[in-house]
Amino acid sequence: MRIALLTDGVFPFVVGGMQRHSGYLAAHLAARGHEVTLVHAIPWNKPLPTEEEVRQALNVPSDASFRSVAIRFPKPGFLPGHYIKESYVYSRMIAQRLREQWSGFDFIYAKGFSAWHLIHEKSRGLDLPPIGVKFHGYEMFQPAAGLKGRLEAMMLRGPVKWINQKADLVFSYGGKITPIILSLGVDVSRIAEIPSAIDESWIRREEPTSVSGKRIFVFVGRNERRKGIEELLKAAASLQDSFELHIVGPFAHSARIRNPKVIYHGAVTDTADLRSILDGAHVLILPSWSEGMPNVILEAMSRGMAVIATDVGAVGEMVSESNGWIIEPGSVESLARAMKQSIDADPAVIDEKRRNSLQRVRNQFVWNVVAERVEAAIIQSLKR
Repeated sequence: MRIALLTDGVFPFVVGGMQRHSGYLAAHLAARGHEVTLVHAIPWNKPLPTEEEVRQALNVPSDASFRSVAIRFPKPGFLPGHYIKESYVYSRMIAQRLREQWSGFDFIYAKGFSAWHLIHEKSRGLDLPPIGVKFHGYEMFQPAAGLKGRLEAMMLRGPVKWINQKADLVFSYGGKITPIILSLGVDVSRIAEIPSAIDESWIRREEPTSVSGKRIFVFVGRNERRKGIEELLKAAASLQDSFELHIVGPFAHSARIRNPKVIYHGAVTDTADLRSILDGAHVLILPSWSEGMPNVILEAMSRGMAVIATDVGAVGEMVSESNGWIIEPGSVESLARAMKQSIDADPAVIDEKRRNSLQRVRNQFVWNVVAERVEAAIIQSLKR
């Protein structure tokens, strides 16, 4: 099949879980013999990578049919709702960039708002192939932290609902995501439930070493209110126990607190460095207010870590009592209690949770399996 994969960016050129997912999906579809055209955004102030640089960064097989089309995302504005405007402009740039080529694709797989303009044109009668959309978390329909988050969510809901209703296929991670999609008026027959995945190169072959000494926690993410970092720091400050909390992400020095138990690593884009940090820890913490199916949880599980995470999005598809602790979003008390329980737990209990994480990834969340499911969903949509 000839597949156009549209996205806001791919890792490592743009950092984020969605960007990692986009890169892996493109590479694995190409490896399965499909002709993949990856259309991806680059920050407005960064140089555009060459196609060979993208191919090498994504580890696309040398004999695969793969094309990279990099487009600079519009410069961010300052007025409320600027992201919506920029997203539509970007979707229009995508449509215009490949104006004469859309009819040559069998399927268009679009992340977020990237196919907004194409769907608009299709709804007006333009002959286009089936378009499948993927909004990873539908965060705008989940609980928001603070007034700013709620206002941003309200502005996003209308366009997201319209795009989902007009798309030929809607991809869902399952869990609490599918009920959100159904509530937007999307028929269940147009929903494909497919989990996220991790590349097999991430999965450690040996069992994790037994826990000893103080508990070591890790948070990986951006410094944004939705990620629950405020609740995490408050929970950590409330505990008198011996532990370490490692924070990985682009946190400005002005945003860092002074606490000898909290260690900041800054943004870590090198895979080997991130694996080293995860391998030296016991428990990942992700106290987000809203999520899709966070890639960082799969990364931590693939390295044999237990997980403390909020029950949002499709997190429950990955985390349970067998491999961690599920907590309520926005609750410092619930988070502190889970951290305390993991600190006080017998090392054998933590070891079992870590082994269960590793086994669950091996069985359910590898890209070879998930890419096959995406392929099957696309083929099924072409038969309608």
